[in-house]
Amino acid sequence: MEQFKVNVRCITYNHSKYIEEAMNGFCIQQTDFPFLCTIVDDASTDGEQNVIKNYLQANFDHDESGNIQIEETDEYISMFARHKTNTNCFFVVLFLKYNHYQIKKSKMPYFKKYAQLANYVAICEGDDYWTDAGKLEKQVAFLDEHLDYSLCHTSYSVFFERNGRLVDSKDVRINHPLSHPSEVFYRYRIMTLTVLYRTKLFTEIVEADPYLFSPVFKMGDSQTWYEMAKRGKVFFMKEKTSVYRVHEGSSSRQHLKGSLRFSLSCAEMQLYIAKRDNLENIKFFQGKYDRAVYKYLLFDKNYKPMFGSSSIDAIGNMKYFNKQFKKWYIIFSFLLRKKVGFIYKFFIKEY
Repeated sequence: MEQFKVNVRCITYNHSKYIEEAMNGFCIQQTDFPFLCTIVDDASTDGEQNVIKNYLQANFDHDESGNIQIEETDEYISMFARHKTNTNCFFVVLFLKYNHYQIKKSKMPYFKKYAQLANYVAICEGDDYWTDAGKLEKQVAFLDEHLDYSLCHTSYSVFFERNGRLVDSKDVRINHPLSHPSEVFYRYRIMTLTVLYRTKLFTEIVEADPYLFSPVFKMGDSQTWYEMAKRGKVFFMKEKTSVYRVHEGSSSRQHLKGSLRFSLSCAEMQLYIAKRDNLENIKFFQGKYDRAVYKYLLFDKNYKPMFGSSSIDAIGNMKYFNKQFKKWYIIFSFLLRKKVGFIYKFFIKEY
């Protein structure tokens, strides 16, 4: 397999309604270099695999010259092909034979094989999509010229599926200069679908601390931004290149217990890093973790905290907020976010 300039990483599961738009965003990229889109379908059950196969059949070469390659292992069936008209665009799709997320098995090894063929990594999950045909070209040109930068990202729009609204990101943090790597956890916003970073640095990061990217944590993006910011500068391009889709299946829109568990996992990862690197603002991350633990324990008494949580008892003993009230307060906040999303967006939480 030839060398590529960029490896686009796409994890998808039950995105049959969205995956074609994501693939269109890959195929419209106009570059003067070859790029490979690695799509890993985690054993979808909604017909997404057929959508992807039909897309490949319609848009990619299937002639006798061998432009399509099929491989099967105990873990997956893969298809490799080149786009019919955009000759710099290649796809490799891995259809996993069983769901890895459910058994907490990492999908990163599948990407590693192909990422090593490229200088840079870009990311777009199956329910988001790119709109700027020059996204990869512009980002690669910048990083090629500025070797002291480890990562660049762009502006984006947000599409609310519930009401069909497409709005520009109003996240003011995105324009705040990044003064310390830990700010990516709370002050400086980097959206996953907008990034491009150096493959070599990411390999070094994973090898230095594999635990940080193990399935014990439910995300792998913000720790990547933190580690990249430790190793080089981060550049923000003001151009809007992508659309982040908000829908009921989003990680932040799932059922209450799952949403709280995802937030807790973020807090666990951040406190792990704060302790490991002995960050000056470790108390901030300890407090964030304590609050996340307490909220989750209201709904799952069997959870065993990853770290000692010194302030849980103090939070639980607050006289003016009994446990039952706080539980219903959390439920009400969650329902408000789901049912009245536009109020939540503009008055309670930024995207």
